[in-house]
Amino acid sequence: MSDAVISVNPVDPGDKRTITLDYATLLASLPAGAKISASSWELPAELLQVGDDVFSDTTTSVKIDFASARVGHNYTCYNTVETDNGEQRRRAIVIPVRDAGTFNQASTIKETLDAIRAAIAGNATRAQRSRQVGDKRIDWMTPQELIVAETRFQQLYNQEKRNEAIRAGEPFMKTVHTRFVG
Repeated sequence: MSDAVISVNPVDPGDKRTITLDYATLLASLPAGAKISASSWELPAELLQVGDDVFSDTTTSVKIDFASARVGHNYTCYNTVETDNGEQRRRAIVIPVRDAGTFNQASTIKETLDAIRAAIAGNATRAQRSRQVGDKRIDWMTPQELIVAETRFQQLYNQEKRNEAIRAGEPFMKTVHTRFVG
């Protein structure tokens, strides 16, 4: 049974990245004291697992080498955990692969900023709530964490917009001319 589909930020085929899932909220809904006792990952053939997957009482992670991944493809990876009380849960993670040279990071930053703002407003879609911010999903963030993340992503988005303007040949700072008419 699938508990959630999680989307993460795009990766470049040159990336080796650790993907972490936090099951703390799910485990809290199970009988008291439930902990992860086993974890396994299913990866598409183009993705290479580096080393063994690692898990703790509430999280599981895997390091993936994307060297053989195809640009423009979204890969679905599955993680199955078993708890010490015999429960089993499976989650899917969708990992988009994009070329770092042509990928516009501002769009991903803007999507994350919009998702955070929707969560703060209480009208986030399921996809927005499942978006990762660092190592935590938006729906697992406290209101204070959401405010901090909103400020951080607004700053990142502003920086990306400035960088786009500079790449387009616009000056870093613009002079605004004002004329007062009496």
